[in-house]
Amino acid sequence: MAGLPALSVPVGMNENGWPAGLQIIGRTQDDFGVLQLGHAYDLASGVSKLRSPLLDATPADRTAI
Repeated sequence: MAGLPALSVPVGMNENGWPAGLQIIGRTQDDFGVLQLGHAYDLASGVSKLRSPLLDATPADRTAI
């Protein structure tokens, strides 16, 4: 609504395996800068290579969480 470019990126998982995120908000018309920052964060953190332990749980395990 403010007309500012924004990007949500994953930052990892909490102790229960639930995903957490970060929102990057840029200046007006700086869409490319926001995407560059998100990409730089991903390269530096390697967080996009993480896998939630929930994906490895059996259906019975998932209902217990």
